[in-house]
Amino acid sequence: MEIEVKVKVENLEEVKKKLESIGAKFGSPKKQVDNYYKQKGKEMELQKAGSFLLRIRSENEKSILTMKLLTGKQGVWEEYETEISNKKDMERILEKLGFVKVISKVKTREQGKLNEFEVNLDKIEGLGDFVEFELISDNSEEAKKRILRLIEKLKLPKENIIHKGYARLLFEKMGVEYEDN
Repeated sequence: MEIEVKVKVENLEEVKKKLESIGAKFGSPKKQVDNYYKQKGKEMELQKAGSFLLRIRSENEKSILTMKLLTGKQGVWEEYETEISNKKDMERILEKLGFVKVISKVKTREQGKLNEFEVNLDKIEGLGDFVEFELISDNSEEAKKRILRLIEKLKLPKENIIHKGYARLLFEKMGVEYEDN
């Protein structure tokens, strides 16, 4: 499972310097455009364990289809993805299957690595700047604890910790409700 914790920050460059000082390495900034799809008529439905959405992420000339399945725990979901060779045809397939595009998210991301952690510096249009910490693990509780220890070590503000995905934050802005365990 993918376990993520985000921290909303005021100064990404300052956080990047802290991370680099303890060994993080970052790539060049990349722009990603994510289009999220839900089944027609279910766009505003209560989201709970078992609910899912589809995403087409475009970055440069590459597109990836992702299915995200909610587990009922904030920041923890099953995720399946595959590269698609023809974005327009994939959009038509989704439309014919009864899916509609609900939101678009534009993100500029500097992807980084710190030991086994993926660390991303993100600028999200309409939401602000974030540092996202991610671990892949079968033990979501232990992974979250490890991420929170790293956040504490970096002296990032605890009150700015978010256990929700960017899509969820955008959906909540639209009025979609979520049920969590």
